[in-house]
Amino acid sequence: MLLTPERGFIGSGKNKVSWISFKDVAKFALATLDHPDARNEVIAWGGPEALSPLEVVLPFQETQGRPFEVKHVPEEELRQRKETASLYSSLCRADAFLL
Repeated sequence: MLLTPERGFIGSGKNKVSWISFKDVAKFALATLDHPDARNEVIAWGGPEALSPLEVVLPFQETQGRPFEVKHVPEEELRQRKETASLYSSLCRADAFLL
């Protein structure tokens, strides 16, 4: 699930994250597949500056000229969502097995 201002940020939204585009991850992963210097290495991926989710929203608010309604999802609720999704996924697999 993608957490957005409408769907909610985890916790306070103040924890900084090193953001990276999934497209950049894919390009980087492909580029390192056969690169000998990347073999058995741990490579840190991320943008040039760690930003909190609330800091990421600011430029969009400024562009729109209005504040966004931001929801905050407590970690416990996120755990419950994960548990529910896992249970649902298990049930779907069981149904497929029975068919």
